[in-house]
Amino acid sequence: MNRLLAALLISFCVSAFAGASEGEATYQTCSACHGAAGQGNEALASPQLAGQQQAYLIEQLINFRSGYRGNAKDDTHGQVMMASAQALTDDDIEAVSAYLSALPSQSYTSTSTSGDAQQGSVFYKENCRDCHGGAAQGIVSIYAPNLIVLQDWYIRNQIAAYRGGWRGNAQSSTRAKHMRSMAGVFTEQQELENVIAWLNTIRAQ
Repeated sequence: MNRLLAALLISFCVSAFAGASEGEATYQTCSACHGAAGQGNEALASPQLAGQQQAYLIEQLINFRSGYRGNAKDDTHGQVMMASAQALTDDDIEAVSAYLSALPSQSYTSTSTSGDAQQGSVFYKENCRDCHGGAAQGIVSIYAPNLIVLQDWYIRNQIAAYRGGWRGNAQSSTRAKHMRSMAGVFTEQQELENVIAWLNTIRAQ
């Protein structure tokens, strides 16, 4: 192997390892709420972060740090997250997001739902697929999160947060405002339960 190429390869590997180590170290503060493996904690309303899109994680941490997210007066969990993000530098955010996106997502027990997965599949394809992908895997280029790694209780909570104005309000980012308008397509809770039922079948595959 060319010596210069070998040197560059070694340098890249060392840099990647250092970045992963820095991300893991930064995450230790976050693990109290999100779990040692990034699996989340329903009791603390903390979603799973392991396996999530890196671009989405970066944007959300920046939104929390900037006050675009977590600013609603009754959003106590969001306020905690907004305060926690203040200590993160740009390098911290990039490192911890890279670390979390590389972690394997953890399985979890789905909550009960009265949803119809077949109807949910149709609804998802008509309203959600363009942004979140055909298999709900998320789309990096538009910062749309992977829905499969997110727990169903969290998805319910976030749709409610969008519809209630906790997310996507006047102080939010443009993408959050767009998602708030999209949350309005769920005219009935049953429609959301149908989509959740479909997502649960995808997770089980």
